[in-house]
Amino acid sequence: MKFTRIFLYIFSFAMLTVACSEVDDLLTFNIRNSTEITVPSASPFNLPFDIPVGEVATNSSQEFENNNTAVEYVKNVSLKELNLSVVSPKNQNFDFLKSIHLYISTNDQDEVEVAFAENIPKGVTSVEMETTGVQLDKYIKAPKYNLRSKVVVREINTQDVKIQADLTFKVTANILK
Repeated sequence: MKFTRIFLYIFSFAMLTVACSEVDDLLTFNIRNSTEITVPSASPFNLPFDIPVGEVATNSSQEFENNNTAVEYVKNVSLKELNLSVVSPKNQNFDFLKSIHLYISTNDQDEVEVAFAENIPKGVTSVEMETTGVQLDKYIKAPKYNLRSKVVVREINTQDVKIQADLTFKVTANILK
């Protein structure tokens, strides 16, 4: 009898854990944003330097509504992935870039690093950055956020290089509205 009761407790706990995980999956969605980073020609060679990327409108309230939730129910936001791709000049690749780090801030929140790529391979036109896993709830709930990049170039550019940054945020809400 005691074994049956223990088994029922374990079974109930396991089912509850699975159910909670499935509910979290139902309440999880992605928000995508894109912005452009311009690495100026004649950038300092082999020295880190900052490039302000500027403000990015989140449109998060609309995204939350589209996913049947609201800002007050969002409990967890993290950067799922960040991909960079060369936009111009045509036929440009990442040979010139050694490393890049990306930071996020808002007027009310301090700056934190969200992603980086070190030792970028030559010959590629796109790079998937490593994300830091930092919690970004307060940044994505804001109407806009600021991005800044810190780059190190391995070759001097003769012209500006435009890079598109595609960000995908994973959002989990507490309950449906």
